[in-house]
Amino acid sequence: LLWRLTRLRNADPLLRVRQAMRWTWRFPYTPPGYQMEEQPSDEMMYAFDVLRCPAADYLRAHGAAELCRTAWCELDDRLAAEWGLTLTRSGLLACGDERCDFRFHRQPPQG
Repeated sequence: LLWRLTRLRNADPLLRVRQAMRWTWRFPYTPPGYQMEEQPSDEMMYAFDVLRCPAADYLRAHGAAELCRTAWCELDDRLAAEWGLTLTRSGLLACGDERCDFRFHRQPPQG
């Protein structure tokens, strides 16, 4: 539903993901449970970091970091592809890194 609502403002998938993320930081991904920081972005990439994630905290504390990565974190990769974007990350809180670094990139033109 949120993805469809962003379409009302813009057709560009990168701008839409930026808008969708800003909305979700008001609810449900709000402090103190979640801590997010936007990072420098440009017309080809939208970037933000997650510094605190209750799902990663909980599942790591219960020895289920791999479950968190495969059931929670990898969902973002599939969503990005559905949105026509590519998501890259070099770190995941669930794997013990200090942050999840989300970098949404435009997909190269086909052909």
